[in-house]
Amino acid sequence: MQETAWSRLLAKVLTIPSLVAAGAAGLVENVSEARERVQPVLDFLGTVPWWVPLLAVSAAGIAIWRSQRRAEQGTVDLYRTAKLTP
Repeated sequence: MQETAWSRLLAKVLTIPSLVAAGAAGLVENVSEARERVQPVLDFLGTVPWWVPLLAVSAAGIAIWRSQRRAEQGTVDLYRTAKLTP
């Protein structure tokens, strides 16, 4: 049960920042005043290598996969030992 809770948490860690970033990007692209205010941040983020965000998303995805795999293995083991019935 703990593993599925971790999976839900990790999924939220991926989803919420993605939604916020997408909304902010849409706002910045369409409102010139907002673009002027966040330009220093955009300049800084432009110096970050392209592989860093990709690596972060990949690491979170792997963590979710491992968590789900452990939960599935635990369920299978309980079923095999007859401690869990369908």
